[in-house]
Amino acid sequence: MTVNRLSHESRVIFEIDGRLDAANAVTLDREFFSCYDEGSRDFIWDCSRVTYLSSAGLRSFLQAMKRLEAAKGRLVIVGASPQLLEVFDISGFKPLLTFASDRSAALKA
Repeated sequence: MTVNRLSHESRVIFEIDGRLDAANAVTLDREFFSCYDEGSRDFIWDCSRVTYLSSAGLRSFLQAMKRLEAAKGRLVIVGASPQLLEVFDISGFKPLLTFASDRSAALKA
């Protein structure tokens, strides 16, 4: 899995590519907390190229969401496939997260 970090004004965009599982979730966590520690509070995670999401990957979403909620920040998920949305739904995460149809919609939010 790779995480490509981009910036748009005050927003940090992560392009996540590949399997988000126990072996790779630490990479996403490291990127998120690095940006968070630098003061970023507005994130867009582009999941259009995520091919698999495990419970460890879900934990990354939960940690980021909790940290940002406490800091009055924001995390918007874009590009989630129907399979990924099903994982969020079954796990109970779907109502807790904010989704946008694409990156431009997330940037306007």
